[in-house]
Amino acid sequence: MKIFVKTTQTPIKHYIIINAIFAILILIIFMYSAVFYTNTFDYPIHSQVTGNYVSTGLSRAFSEIIRCNFAKAKELNKYSLSIFIFFFVQLFLRIIVSILLLSTKKIKKLFLLTDILITVLLFLQTFWRFIIDQF
Repeated sequence: MKIFVKTTQTPIKHYIIINAIFAILILIIFMYSAVFYTNTFDYPIHSQVTGNYVSTGLSRAFSEIIRCNFAKAKELNKYSLSIFIFFFVQLFLRIIVSILLLSTKKIKKLFLLTDILITVLLFLQTFWRFIIDQF
C-alpha cells in the first residue's frame, strides 16, 4: 500500500521560499560586510589559505564597497565590484520575481524561465574566472 502525501504548496510557492532564503543570505553577506571594517582585524572568519587566489581579499573588498570606497575594494580584489553587483542585482531580482509570481495569475512559467536564464547568465558572467581558476 502506497501512501501519497498531498501538499498544498505549489512549485511556485517553493520557488518563492527559495527566493526568500537567497535574499536573506545576501542580506546577511551585506550586513557582515558592513559590521566588520578592513582596518581592524576583528573579522570572525580568517583565511587559513596563503597565496594569491582569485578570491583573495573578497571579504575586505565587500566591506569597502559597503562604505563606498570602490578604489580600495578594487585594490583588495579586482573582481569584487562585479561580484558585489551580482549579489546586489540578485537581491532585487529575488524580491521582484517573488512579487510578480504572487501577483500574476498567468505567464508564471515565463517569469520562472526568464528569472532562471537571467540568473544563470549573470552567474556565469560574474564567476567564470573563479570556475576557470579551479582547473
